[in-house]
Amino acid sequence: MKTIRLITVLTLLAGISIVPATAATASARLFCWSLRMSQGNGPFDATLDLSTLAGANNGELAPQFSFYSHYSDIVLYDGLFTSTGIMDLDVPINDDADNDGFPDFFQVAQGVASTVTAGEFDTGFSGGVITATWSRAPGSKDGTCVLNLEDDIFGDLGDYVHTFEILEYKGPLIYTPGNSIVNSSLVLTQTAATANTLLGPATFVKVATNRFNQLGLQAGGWTNASAQALTFFPQMFFRDSLRPTNYYGAIVFDDGHLDTAGEDYWYWWLSIDDPNDTDHDTIPDFSDDLLPSVRQPKLTLSLGSGNLQLTISDTVGKTNQIQQTISLPTGWQTIMTLVQTNDPQTVTLPLPSGPRFWQATRPQ
Repeated sequence: MKTIRLITVLTLLAGISIVPATAATASARLFCWSLRMSQGNGPFDATLDLSTLAGANNGELAPQFSFYSHYSDIVLYDGLFTSTGIMDLDVPINDDADNDGFPDFFQVAQGVASTVTAGEFDTGFSGGVITATWSRAPGSKDGTCVLNLEDDIFGDLGDYVHTFEILEYKGPLIYTPGNSIVNSSLVLTQTAATANTLLGPATFVKVATNRFNQLGLQAGGWTNASAQALTFFPQMFFRDSLRPTNYYGAIVFDDGHLDTAGEDYWYWWLSIDDPNDTDHDTIPDFSDDLLPSVRQPKLTLSLGSGNLQLTISDTVGKTNQIQQTISLPTGWQTIMTLVQTNDPQTVTLPLPSGPRFWQATRPQ
């Protein structure tokens, strides 16, 4: 009896791309719109404290996006008496030297040099104007703010020197593309403070009427380095029309600083920059539709009675050319063109006189 050596059966697709929904990586940056301010030291023994919590000092200069960008309650001690009140103050949010759509002031890498802003204060008994001078070296999360208070009644109350801290986190966002839902996870580390981290999942649901440019972040939570859970509320995210690889939106925490006695440092922004564009259509994979999955034909071969049985599993209606060669990788010859009428479908081949390789290809 003659022995047939069936060396290899190959399945190939010509000119067809298979793109499964595999994980991809984008860059994420998270920053808080609040500043953390130290106690300010003024002339003689005078001090100035900022807080957004009643009866506690949390050092927060918080956003309000009104006539002035920020506000805080204040406790002013002039060496003899203590006054309480409120302060409204602009921070330098208009500069964007790197043209990324976000204020340089909140980017640790950018820095700020002797920039002056204005504000007002009111203690109930008196009030006045504030001149703030901000300085921070590029690459440092900490800077200096000098607040000069000019009281309407008592005149110049002097300069109060504060240190301030920018709260910024960076890291990878790993996501799985989807036609309606994008699942992702973040691992973020505070810039210039590597011991502080935030990590956890983030689920985005595409807006059906504008799925490439709007995604709804679902409620969730992340864990910090102290194993504390920071929960956030649903928010809308947008793709930047001028910077089409960038997505941005608010992260609104129930409480963004769990070590204080109340809810504070709650308003942040998350920027997602995705360079992945598998189909080169200028829409990042983060919000793009999945490419259709293309089924590959599968070949199996069995020895019949005096012949070979070649079985092709493929979508009904697809056309494949069955080819063979006696030596890889060249010499392929088409032995039949097959339109799939059944799945699977079996055809009969004559017994070869020696080793053979078979493949199925799609006509161009």
